[in-house]
This record gives sequence, structure tokens and C-alpha cells, in this order.
Amino acid sequence: MEMNKETYEKLLRRFSQELFDVGVTDNMVELVKDKVTRTPNVAYAISEETAASFAYKHDGFEISAKQVIHLTVRKAK
Repeated sequence: MEMNKETYEKLLRRFSQELFDVGVTDNMVELVKDKVTRTPNVAYAISEETAASFAYKHDGFEISAKQVIHLTVRKAK
């Protein structure tokens, strides 16, 4: 029986260009790989990183924005 770890690693390799295009870093991929290495049949692995953020306060008002990259590898239902 193939463990989820092998399938997750295949998906990460197969879609590496697409992951790069949306901003997934090598560090995020390594965190996911480390999680599935520790627990080979884990149902999911997640890594999240804030790529950019902006906040400004003036005269009692605030405006803010955040760009977050969220990587999830999981077994579909």
C-alpha cells in the first residue's frame, strides 16, 4: 500500500512550476515534506507564509492589506 507521503511528494514535484508561479517558496515546500516525512500517512500538510503586507493609520482610520501564500497538500474526499 502506498503511503500518502509518496503521493504528496509526487504532487509537489509534478506541480512545482505552478507552485512557484503563485509564490510558494522552497522553504514552504520543505516544511510540507518534513511533516509528511515525520508522519508518512498524514491526511494533510499545510504551510502558510505572508508574502507582503501593508498597513496605514491616520486620523482614526486604518487601511491594510496582506498577501498570504497558503500551501495545502491533502487527500481528497
